Amino acid sequence: MVFLPLNFPGARLAYARAARLLAKVTALEAEHRVERRIRATAGVSVSTGGFIYNRPMIHHYAPHHDAISPMGNPATTAAASAWGRPPAARSSASAI
Repeated sequence: MVFLPLNFPGARLAYARAARLLAKVTALEAEHRVERRIRATAGVSVSTGGFIYNRPMIHHYAPHHDAISPMGNPATTAAASAWGRPPAARSSASAI
């Protein structure tokens, strides 16, 4: 996300428009939101994105990349991959 400084030409108009759109989206969600619980009986596929900044995972799954400097978004740590592991294996976000 890119934030415009308020002294940037048109920034105040852009922020005002964004605030109006966010208010509409929030109202639509509140009006139409339905909470559902779904039980998976045959498995679940969890897509968590990359893991280039998670060095233990790089060492385990892509050892040929151990020596390189990570390129990409520092948020790509695969922290959400713990969601797919049994509770006993979730000791830390960097666990494999």
